Formats: sequence, C-alpha cells, structure tokens
Amino acid sequence: MIEEFSYNYTAKIDAELNNAPPKFLNAIESITTGNIENSISILRNLIPEYEQTLDYWLGTVYCCYGYCLNILGYWKEALENAERGEKYGLSLIGYWYYYSVMVNASNYVDNIDKAKQYVDEAVEFYRKKKSGENVSYFLESKANIYKQIAYGFSNDLTEFEEAKKYIIEAIYALCESIYIVRDGWEKLSKELEGLSNIAARVGLTRKDLGELNNFQSIQDIISPYFDDKILRMKTVAQNHNLAINAIKAGNRDLAVKHYEFCLTKLNEKDQETMAMRVFILYQLGVCLLILHNLGNTKSIVQLNTTQKNSVKRIQKLWTEAMEFYEKLSRDTINSFNQRFPPGLDSAIKNIRNDFIMRIN
Repeated sequence: MIEEFSYNYTAKIDAELNNAPPKFLNAIESITTGNIENSISILRNLIPEYEQTLDYWLGTVYCCYGYCLNILGYWKEALENAERGEKYGLSLIGYWYYYSVMVNASNYVDNIDKAKQYVDEAVEFYRKKKSGENVSYFLESKANIYKQIAYGFSNDLTEFEEAKKYIIEAIYALCESIYIVRDGWEKLSKELEGLSNIAARVGLTRKDLGELNNFQSIQDIISPYFDDKILRMKTVAQNHNLAINAIKAGNRDLAVKHYEFCLTKLNEKDQETMAMRVFILYQLGVCLLILHNLGNTKSIVQLNTTQKNSVKRIQKLWTEAMEFYEKLSRDTINSFNQRFPPGLDSAIKNIRNDFIMRIN
C-alpha cells in the first residue's frame, strides 16, 4: 500500500510533549540516554501519584513503564503494564509505547498470534495517523513476525502454500518499510536475505511478487534478493538441503518429493540451470535406487512391480541427465565440480557404470 504521509502527526506529538509533565519528560530522556533504571524509578513513583487523581497521563506512564520492562527482558510484566495502561486511555505518545510493548513482548513470550494481531493493528493505526516513520517502523516488525510464521510452515512440504501467504506479506511489509524510510536500509540486509531464502524454499518467483513493482525507487536494493534467477537457484539449494535432512532422518520418500520439487524449477536452458538439473536428476535417481532396494540389482526378473517401475523411472531420469550433460561446456562443468564436489563428472561416471542402466 503506497500512500502519502503528512507532518501533522509530528506536530501533534510536539504539542503533547510541550504539555507533558516534567517528571514524565525526565523518564523519556532517561530512556533515550540508555538509563533505563532511572526511567523505571521515575515511572514507578509517578504511577501511584497519578492513580489517585486518574491523571490524563496515567495510561501513558504505565505503557512507558512496560516499555522499559520490555527492554530489560521482563516481557510478561511489560505486557501486563501495557494492557493496564491502555485501559486508562492513551496519549499519542502512549500509543507508541503500547504497541511497541504488545508487539515485541508478545513475540518474545512466543505468543506469535498475539504479536501478529498487534503489529497489524499498529500498522493500521499509524496509517490512519499518516505517520510514515511509524508505519515504516511497525512494517519492519510485521515482516519479522510474518517471516517467523512462514518459516514454520516452510519446514513441511505439504504446507508450502500456507508459507507462501505469509512470506509474501513479510516481503511486501519490509520492502514498503524501506520504501518509506530508505536511510539505514543496510541494517536490514540480513532480514532481506532471510525472506529471500524462505521465498525460494517454497518456490516463489518474481512473478508471484508483482507488488514489488510498486517500489520503483528501491529496485536497486530489493532486486538482488528477489530476482527470478536468484530465487530459482535458491529454491533448488534450499530443497536439496531439505532432501538431505530427510535422508538423514530416514525419510527418503520425503527426499524424493523435495528433489521432484527442485525439477519443477529447473526448466530454463542456460548453462547454470542445466548443470543444476543434471545434478538433481542424478540425486533423485540415487534416492529412488536406495529407497526401493535396487543397489544390487542384476536382473529385472527378481523385482516386484514397484521396483520394476522404479528402474524404468531411474533410467529415464539418468538418461535425461546424460543428455543435458552433453550440452554443457567444459567451463561450466569444471566450475560446478569445484562448487559441488565430487561434481557432475563423477555423477555421470556413476550413471554410466551402474548396472541398472543396462537392465531391459
């Protein structure tokens, strides 16, 4: 959602600060200088004083106190104080402390659903206030929270479609955050990389991320993470790693599915893609060979129907691997061999020497 923001919000905050109690201003100043303990001391003394009169600033003081507790890692107590403060009513300043606590502390106590609820609320609250800086701030938090949800789904091949929903939202959130406030984006490079990796794992392409075209002024920042070729090759790398993990866990059926998923992303005819396709075709064949106990096969007569079908499939996969191998330049093969030892030469040698390729 690209929109225009105004300076009215800043003017309103300035007006509130001009009318804020001196002791509360001292507490804020202590936060900005990193003296959290002093701020806590001031706020603790203000709370009983303001409770007696139900002062306008009581709710804000509670939320600011909760913010300090959140910084120190007392997340449960931080949430309790922010929720208590909200019930008394909040100033604009108070809402920032409130949402900061509710989003961050909920995340830290592993209540991701609650964190998601409040970060969505915060983004919409500041959109209505037309405060670009705060929209950007909470969009960054939204990206992180939605990324965590997407990551959980991305560990299960059957949940890839659900993961896509959340990772797309996370990507759009972070990119809009950078679009609104570009300065200092470099600190988010690891976050962008993480989003790119999860997007690739579940098979997203740049076409799936069409709204990124709205952020023209930051294409130089985001394109290296979400370029089609980059995502495609990461998809293969990520799912190859998931296949290896499945094999280590004794689940070659799952490994087969991850390798099959890889192949759906390797349809381009450039040298790098064809080299990777040879590699995955070989790995898938090996996985099927071991899965169906075909390692010592000398004759198709001794095999059951499932094994016979697997032999035919492996032969087809490996024949395709050899065909693509012949289309590769020696430079491409050598480069691939160095990056992924023992490499393609070794894979093709194993294919040609395997007795399974000579079974009729």
